[in-house]
Amino acid sequence: MQFKGDNEKLRGSVLLLGGGIGWTGSLALDLLINSCANVHIGTILSPHHLQMAGCSAYSTEERSNLTTTIEVYHLSDYNVNIIQQRGPVLKNHNSSFASELAQWAKEMNVKEVVFLLSVDATRRIDQQLIGSQNRVCFSKNHPREENSPWKPLEQETFSMHLRSSAFPFKFLCECNENGVPLMLVNRFCSEGNNLPDSAELASCFANVFLFSEDPETQKTFTLRAPPSWKYIQGSPLLQDVFIY
Repeated sequence: MQFKGDNEKLRGSVLLLGGGIGWTGSLALDLLINSCANVHIGTILSPHHLQMAGCSAYSTEERSNLTTTIEVYHLSDYNVNIIQQRGPVLKNHNSSFASELAQWAKEMNVKEVVFLLSVDATRRIDQQLIGSQNRVCFSKNHPREENSPWKPLEQETFSMHLRSSAFPFKFLCECNENGVPLMLVNRFCSEGNNLPDSAELASCFANVFLFSEDPETQKTFTLRAPPSWKYIQGSPLLQDVFIY
């Protein structure tokens, strides 16, 4: 992979990723990008992804702007950079992309990486059915582990929610190997309408990473859905197809 953009904005920052069941984590990134002042700082060229291109997804950009497979946005008021991935990782490329991404994060000297991840709610155990549906797991020696606002992911369900062949697990292993601090914020989800879950993930991140030093900002902050969500549940029915 190759980053084409402003390297200086990345140094010492929090790097935010998203993914998982129903792309809930990526939808959470959409909300954060569209709700915060931001600037597009670059594009990641990756041979490990299904390629795509389209028009801009956010109200903070010109509609005519081109969006490609992986774009990087900097939240102007915070030391946060968001990697928004539009195309899936190709089959048998999880290991390669995880390795290259972890090494790149290390080279850019990012402060830490946060991965907003939705995991399969049908694989929950009894104690996960009630209470908070968020769980967290960390890379080795993570400075936030002792004061985490979320419950740790139960060890007996780790292999069910983070499969050894999947990208999140491989990325966790690569971050451990490269000494990159990684926090996986997991939310139990099912396929279907995941918009409420994406808002919950976005709010969880904002409360800990954006508002912890300035709680007053939280009172005026509102998550705003981007224009690209207009037909996220499908286009409206055409009345002309019905015979009355």
